[in-house]
Amino acid sequence: MFNENELRRFDLNLLWIFSALMHERSATRAADRLGIGGPAVSMALRRLRAELDDPLFVRVGTEFQPTARATEFMRTVGPTLEQIRLGLQGAGSFDPAHSRRTFRVGCSDDIDVILSPWLARSALSTQDGSRHVVCRTDFLVNPILLERDEVDLAIGVVKDLPKWLCSQHVASAGLLCLVDPAHVDLSRKLSRKAYLELPHVIVSFGGGLRGVLDETLSSLRVNRYVAHSTPHFSVVPSILKQGRAVATLPAYVARELAHVHGLRCVEPPFDFQRFEIHVVWHRKDDKEAGHQWLRERVSAHLAAVMGQAASPREVRRRSRARKQPA
Repeated sequence: MFNENELRRFDLNLLWIFSALMHERSATRAADRLGIGGPAVSMALRRLRAELDDPLFVRVGTEFQPTARATEFMRTVGPTLEQIRLGLQGAGSFDPAHSRRTFRVGCSDDIDVILSPWLARSALSTQDGSRHVVCRTDFLVNPILLERDEVDLAIGVVKDLPKWLCSQHVASAGLLCLVDPAHVDLSRKLSRKAYLELPHVIVSFGGGLRGVLDETLSSLRVNRYVAHSTPHFSVVPSILKQGRAVATLPAYVARELAHVHGLRCVEPPFDFQRFEIHVVWHRKDDKEAGHQWLRERVSAHLAAVMGQAASPREVRRRSRARKQPA
């Protein structure tokens, strides 16, 4: 065990070389990564082996394979080196390719349908070394989780945000009806009569058989029959494949589920109210480079996907608005 005097004499530069060797598994590639000569890496490795009394790496073919001691040592010093690098780097820059940071994003189940696959694709690529954790949240708990630093970013509908939170509007979302064409005849436009006669599948986080849309329908003095309620958007396609039914979902979710599961989207025969999606974060993170990088990418992705998810009726409405003379 190292005592305090031995720790003061230990050359911390050896740790950066060790980290490069762990990532590259080659003295030559580690030297290139650090911008130093190959002999310097070899000398550092000899010193580390002596200090830790372990070979650390064994050559297998053309690559270095770490010993159990090296793997254990990296688990200990790796996060510390990353924190040192972030501290020295400050808020001015962020390099996702070399980051080992874990970002936590809070959102509801509908947002997760279009967010997690994209985040995972980014994390699995060689261009992004960061990791992501998506947490189930809603507009009620988002401020609490942001205040406790339990999430870095929250996405969804916002209501009465406290002053210490920042937000950015990313999209205005509408609704589409999702059906299985094997069970529902789509040869004609979905009429109000057909819509109300179909059994409905709804997503209710609270486990009820009545949703926000039912308030709109009640104001029009009509009602729908809700045959099944589930708390998860991801199981809606499997439910629709069981028989004749319809689910009225956020357009971005409906299009994604239709694409993946071979279902069809149709416009609802009622003008349901649209809702606004925001990205929300703590004001203390506003200027932090890594956080800026995350929220800019997330905001751009959501805006692109949700913009594509505008209903045909909404597209026509926007087109007419653009053509009207000023």
